[in-house]
Amino acid sequence: MIDDLIAKEIKKFKINDLIIAEHIFFSINKTKKINIGEFNDIIHKLCLKKELIRLTKGVYYRPKVVNKEIVKISEKDLKKSLLNNKNGVLVGEAYYYESGLSSSPSYHYKFYLNEKFNENIKINNIVLVPMNIKLDKVSKVLISYLDVLNNFNDIKDINKKKFALLTKNFIKNYNDIKMQDVIINSKVNKPTIAFLIEILNYFKIKNALTHFISIKVKYKIPKVDENLFK
Repeated sequence: MIDDLIAKEIKKFKINDLIIAEHIFFSINKTKKINIGEFNDIIHKLCLKKELIRLTKGVYYRPKVVNKEIVKISEKDLKKSLLNNKNGVLVGEAYYYESGLSSSPSYHYKFYLNEKFNENIKINNIVLVPMNIKLDKVSKVLISYLDVLNNFNDIKDINKKKFALLTKNFIKNYNDIKMQDVIINSKVNKPTIAFLIEILNYFKIKNALTHFISIKVKYKIPKVDENLFK
């Protein structure tokens, strides 16, 4: 039965793991055709039975149960779940603070997720952004570094030594094909790509990224020399 298939799919998730309903829907449709109305009805029944808890439209989690009582997920547990999610990567102000790039704490978390949903999802101070790219160890490094470059001038009290360490790790993991895929799917602006190219050229890393920018345009970007990493 369809009910059993959906229940089985959901049980693959750990307690407090984020569950994107569309992800379940597409996964089941690979082997068993189901219409969206029937699927939504079953999800609704699971919520009534407290086997699923709805966070926001299309987003759920398996709740923890203590003494037959539902323990609602805390924001701390939700962030922990997202940080442990192999299909997600933290970016933005919270990442700058947690990586030591900035000394200014942030209570706003932004995650890129390799999940199928149509628009950004906001849950309290957490924003989930869909990205159509496989998130492995290398691509996560590329995505987080590109995000740093994209907001470089806005990062408060940037720690140049930490930036140098991030750059060293970025260069070590650099893959030009994956970087192009990241650029296409993250819709990053041209000055940021120009900044990236300058850094790659500084470290003598071959790349084929110039087709993403206008070669004749002189972009206003930070000067790339040894002082950038001190």
